[in-house]
Amino acid sequence: MQTTRITILVFFLGLFLTGMAFGQAPDRVELKDGGFVQGTIIEYLPDSHIRIKTEEGTVHEFKASEIAKLRNKKVKEVPVKRRGYYNNTSFGLLLGNTGYNIANASLQMANGYQFGRFQVGVGSGLETFDYNLHIPAFAEFRYFFRDASFSPFVSTSLGYNWQVGQNYRYDPTLYPEERRIRTRGMLSGIGMGIRNYPTSNFGYMLGVGYRYQGLQQDAPRSFWNGNDQIGYWVQERTIRHRIEVRFGILFN
Repeated sequence: MQTTRITILVFFLGLFLTGMAFGQAPDRVELKDGGFVQGTIIEYLPDSHIRIKTEEGTVHEFKASEIAKLRNKKVKEVPVKRRGYYNNTSFGLLLGNTGYNIANASLQMANGYQFGRFQVGVGSGLETFDYNLHIPAFAEFRYFFRDASFSPFVSTSLGYNWQVGQNYRYDPTLYPEERRIRTRGMLSGIGMGIRNYPTSNFGYMLGVGYRYQGLQQDAPRSFWNGNDQIGYWVQERTIRHRIEVRFGILFN
């Protein structure tokens, strides 16, 4: 029941974020000669020029000396780098009612390259699962729907997760074969959110999504055969389904 409520909440939050992003009035550039152009501002250098893209896909560029007024600006447009290095440092919560705890903390840092509206990067960090500390390593892919500083996006990730340290100690007299009792497994995720750049080199992201985390470990088991306690090893596999809520800081 609780997972259903969280899923419904995330669904409506996603609709709200998307509606907020797409529901903005179009940007409008009014010219000194009496003309105007409406669309999405993709680049704005106040002392140089402005570039605006219409709904039909045509890009117009005007010198700063030609502009009379900018209207319907619900967010401050700043020049956004279209190509080059980026860093995304983010904090998240992984929510769900399976396992030992409902909320898992996640701190991640990803570095990558941006190609127009696409970002491709790799990252790592620290996360908690079932009260154990894990180190994820992953590749991420992100697509932005607008060229402007404020834009909705969709994302996906794929990687692997390793536990730091052992879960518990075991009796070496029962288990002569030494093994590290640590959980590990594949991770993947999909998400959506919004991005905004208050300045040219600094921005932030807010996103929600789904996270799949597979976990497996070699675990000790034992049984009494009537004379002795016999130890043996089994491989345990579990899956954690999580709703991911994440806030990130962007540098480029």
